[in-house]
Parts: sequence; C-alpha cells; structure tokens
Amino acid sequence: MSGNQKQPNATVHWRFATLQHLPRRFQCAFRLRQAGFIRNLTFPRETNDRKLELSIRLASSEEILKETLDGKEYRTRYPAVILKVPGIAHTQEIRSPRDSVFFSYDPSLADAMRAAGLLEPPLIWECRLTPSLLERLHLVDRLLDRHLEDGVADELDLLALQIWEELMIDRDSARNADPVSAQIKRVCSWLQLHFTETIDYDDLARENGFSRRAFFRNWKKYMPLTPARYVLGLRLEESCRLLKESRLSIWEIADRLRFSHAEYFCFVFRKAFGMTPLQYRKISCGPEGEGAAAPSAGKR
Repeated sequence: MSGNQKQPNATVHWRFATLQHLPRRFQCAFRLRQAGFIRNLTFPRETNDRKLELSIRLASSEEILKETLDGKEYRTRYPAVILKVPGIAHTQEIRSPRDSVFFSYDPSLADAMRAAGLLEPPLIWECRLTPSLLERLHLVDRLLDRHLEDGVADELDLLALQIWEELMIDRDSARNADPVSAQIKRVCSWLQLHFTETIDYDDLARENGFSRRAFFRNWKKYMPLTPARYVLGLRLEESCRLLKESRLSIWEIADRLRFSHAEYFCFVFRKAFGMTPLQYRKISCGPEGEGAAAPSAGKR
C-alpha cells in the first residue's frame, strides 16, 4: 500500500466482503455494507449519484488523480481520498491501472453521517499514508478473510470509522497548519516529558530552530504562561501526585522536581494552592479527603 506509481498491463484483482446482512454484537450507528481492496483497476467512463462510500486511491501509473463531482473536475496527487455522497454526481474514467480501498454504506445513512461531521467538504483531497493509517489498512486486509467469524464485522465497522476520522483530522490539520505553532507545540510536548530535568532555554530554543528572542516572542504568541511558569505548573502538578501517591519526603520531592531547596518548594506550593505540601498530603490522603484532586497550578 503506497502512493508509488504502478506499472500498466497488470491483472485486475478484487478482494472484498459484503457485510450488510451479517449479524453484529454491538449497535454501531454506521454499519458497513461492503469493504475491500481493488488492485490494477481500469474502468470506462461512469457516473453515479447513489453511493455512500469512503474510497482511498492508493496508487496509479498516472501521477495526477482526476475525479468529477457535479460536473466540476478535481485534480490531486496520489494517494487521495474521495467521499461519494448520494445526490452528488460522481464521474470517473480509469484509464490507467489503479489501486484503491473502499468502505461503502447504505445511502440512507448519509444524513446521519453528515450530522456526525463525516461528510464535511472538501470531498476530494490528497492524503498521507501515515504509519497508523497503514497499520489499520493492513488489519482490514487481514480481517477480510475472516469476515464471517463472530465479531469480525463489528471490528471492521469500528476500523472503517477510525480510518475515516483519521483521514479527516489529518486533512483539517494540514489545511490549518501553522508551522510556528507546530514548533511551539513540539516544545510543549518535550517539556511535558522532561520537566523534571534542568532545562536550558537557550539550548531548547536553538534545538527547535529559534533564536532566543524569537523563541520567547513566539511562545508568548501561542501560550498564556511563560516557559518557566509552564514548567513550574508541570512540576507543581507532579508534586501533588507524589504527595498523594508516594511516601517521599518534602525534601525528596523538591529535589526530584528540581526545586532549589525544600523551603522554596513549600513557598511556591502554598502560593499556588493556598496550603503547604504537608497540609495537601493530609487532606488528599486522609480518611475524608482520599482521592481529592489537586487544583490546577497553571491557572494561578
């Protein structure tokens, strides 16, 4: 399964399962009618306005995919997604061998799918075959051989929806992409994993492609707290967890979370939460306060 160009003059191979009449264990709102893979397909010009289908055009010997919806031609590169919707005339002519995977549904489900946000335009777009998407497609491929076994139709129903949602989320993320915002989010993700370490913000900025000045300017644009306050909030939230779930001393918690000394840790904890660490431990672990959640340090 890849977006590489295919060689012409190959044998057409259909592999699909008809699922609409198979019993289900669970009441899935969107039950599959059919699902399958088509390899090396060519097809004469055809127009259809009755299908409800998610199709992924995986590869072709042609570089550009051409599809027509209600008389308007769309062009995009492979791999690509097309949503076929009842009432919208879809015209295609497949002159060169093409590989596709499809998930079709009863057309009566179109209104419910539209209400669920699954049919939001555009209906054709270039997609990415991400590792998670490929993993799910490979699983669909394996399950087709077992589609008559108990529970497999349910699993295919769920997988199809997961694939559909992943494709749309990835599409919308790419369309709304802000490269600087993405860089700041990567920094945030790194800080969430490394907040117990000593952090050099100059090094952090340089490793993420910023000068020191640009890093702090762009951080301020996207984040409500300074980097130092953001890390402090992460450390305080972790201190609440350690106070509640461990027997570490106040000094040990302060040291583990890179506070300069226990007295400073107690000072910032009380400023954030209105009580000392020991008072929080007593309240959260006592008979009446067991399970109490810590307030959010980031909002103070």
